[in-house]
Amino acid sequence: MEFCSTCGHIVEPNLAYCQYCGASLRKHSSFSSRQPYETMGTTTGNYRVKKRPWIAASLALSLGLFGLWGVGHFYAGRLARGIGLFFIGLLIGGLFWLSVVLTIILIGYVGMILFGLFFVGGWFWQALDAYNVAQEYNELHVSPTRASW
Repeated sequence: MEFCSTCGHIVEPNLAYCQYCGASLRKHSSFSSRQPYETMGTTTGNYRVKKRPWIAASLALSLGLFGLWGVGHFYAGRLARGIGLFFIGLLIGGLFWLSVVLTIILIGYVGMILFGLFFVGGWFWQALDAYNVAQEYNELHVSPTRASW
């Protein structure tokens, strides 16, 4: 495991430049002298802004109730997972709420129970996953801070 001597982040052993601050990791390397492209993201100085896991979980819970899963993942920076969960949430959420309406009209509880289990289980899982993704983002992309005392 290697650390960047400039910013202190963990970096892969075969990189020529730190992916967080752009500092050279090798004194004598056969790599190109070009600096890497700037990564997208909100930064303060050379570091990215910390994501708050409780905001990711709150977004996932509040909007996920309506079948809009994956919004917490968008906040935490996992776009591909957020898009996938968004479409899965629309499908399962739509089927669940349709079964609720049909249950009220036709008194058929089997579909509501089946889709309800998938919907509620997925809803809570994606909220917990959004919380964990935000924590993982902070561990990988945010600089370590010193104690204020």
